[in-house]
Amino acid sequence: MKEYSFVKVLRYVYPEKDDDQLVAMCEGIRTVKDFQAQVAYRSMLLMNHGTITALTHSGMEHAKDGRSHLYISNHRDIILDSAILNMLLHEQGLDTTETAIGSNLLANPTVKHLTKLNKNFTVNRNVSGREQYESSLKLSHYIRHSITERGSSIWISQREGRAKDGNDRTQQGLLKMIQMSSDQDPASAFKELNILPMALSYEYDPCDVFKVRELLITQKGEKYEKGQHEDLQNIIAGITQQKGRVHLAIGSTLNEELDVFDQEKSVNDLLQEFARSVDKRIHRLCRLWPNNYVAYDLLYSTEEFTHMYRDDDVEEFVAYCDTVLSDVKNDNGGRNILLQKYAYPLENYLSAK
Repeated sequence: MKEYSFVKVLRYVYPEKDDDQLVAMCEGIRTVKDFQAQVAYRSMLLMNHGTITALTHSGMEHAKDGRSHLYISNHRDIILDSAILNMLLHEQGLDTTETAIGSNLLANPTVKHLTKLNKNFTVNRNVSGREQYESSLKLSHYIRHSITERGSSIWISQREGRAKDGNDRTQQGLLKMIQMSSDQDPASAFKELNILPMALSYEYDPCDVFKVRELLITQKGEKYEKGQHEDLQNIIAGITQQKGRVHLAIGSTLNEELDVFDQEKSVNDLLQEFARSVDKRIHRLCRLWPNNYVAYDLLYSTEEFTHMYRDDDVEEFVAYCDTVLSDVKNDNGGRNILLQKYAYPLENYLSAK
């Protein structure tokens, strides 16, 4: 309560309370579970109101099998991906997950404190060599111990950083990190974590301006220099700007895929095969919105999916693209990047069928 930024958060969540009442309420919060129920959950309801037109979910029964899980998810929003999962788990009376968050996001003290109160653990960024190996091994042991010994579920994204181009792909290095804490064969090492694939589908991405700007630079082979407060700006945009409809889907465990692994293959080959399996499951889970079909037809100058959208959908999406590109100030290259970003979920879904 001594930190002004945190006081502002509480005033936003409980506008009807004065500061003395907020202090009294905080004194009654004894556990992380108390904080999530009284502050984090209510914050999510308020933040979603007015920025999400409909929040739906499917596959929640897979989280109710009495086991702890490792959720491997696509990654579109810094905060909301895991926060939406935890909000829905809370509504189902289930324990929330511990969540991996990059160390680069913890420069702001208030963000750092709030993430700790929401069961976040840190993934060290910008380390290399021996330090990177030791950090990865420590993280791997933590994930495995949390799930198998403490009975705590974990959320982690399928890749380092968000899929800014809309192409959800699992990094083999992530799977190698998860597996390295086990002495078992890769299939057994993964199976004991009860891995659930998960997909978030946002109708609109409120961080499109940031992502298109970055992709315009990196696709030219140039290094993108992130602004000092850019991560925080992305967090704020993700929370406060329009997202349209949002769907969260959870799939069944990946144990069936693991059961048919050819154990004669090398570890690297097995990790590649498993990465493809994770990708296929996540791509199948994605909810496709009309703008995904519109983007595909506009990108490839086709009418293949006109039966999946109306004229109003085209007008709305084109107007949205024009708004994004007016801030980017690069209409030609930026437009193709934006169209491809929204077409990728459809392309990947079709490939995974």
